[in-house]
Amino acid sequence: MSLLRTDTQAALQALHKVIRESAAHYRFVVEHCARGEGAKRCDELAEERDQLAGQLAEAIRKTGDLPAEPDRDLEAARQLQDELVSQLSGLFDENGAAAMIEHCQQMERQLQTVVQEDAAVLSGSDHESLRGACADSAERARRILDEIVSG
Repeated sequence: MSLLRTDTQAALQALHKVIRESAAHYRFVVEHCARGEGAKRCDELAEERDQLAGQLAEAIRKTGDLPAEPDRDLEAARQLQDELVSQLSGLFDENGAAAMIEHCQQMERQLQTVVQEDAAVLSGSDHESLRGACADSAERARRILDEIVSG
């Protein structure tokens, strides 16, 4: 394993990080905010993201790199932030899940940005279809989140 990552390795690592974080956030929404059909759909998205994260981790290994480990302190801080947002939004809004869904929509925009940034690097490579799967997942998630918001 080299000390410096190739552009392909860096692109795959960026996708892996965002996909993994989104899976964790969707699980948080299911556990703390969403109910009924919204919870079911968010759980499906979390499962889909876990599968993509596994595929990205394997692709990273095939390039001779190792998937980056999550920053435990950063993840704990984000979880605390999510919990505070959930609790505070519940105080001011009858539907406290709305703030969490908005946060999910922001995450999907971030994923789409990473996918677009990595398009040039991964185009024509063995990993182009994986980048496409991430793009498709982001688009699907945005449609699902829009459905949840519109009720």
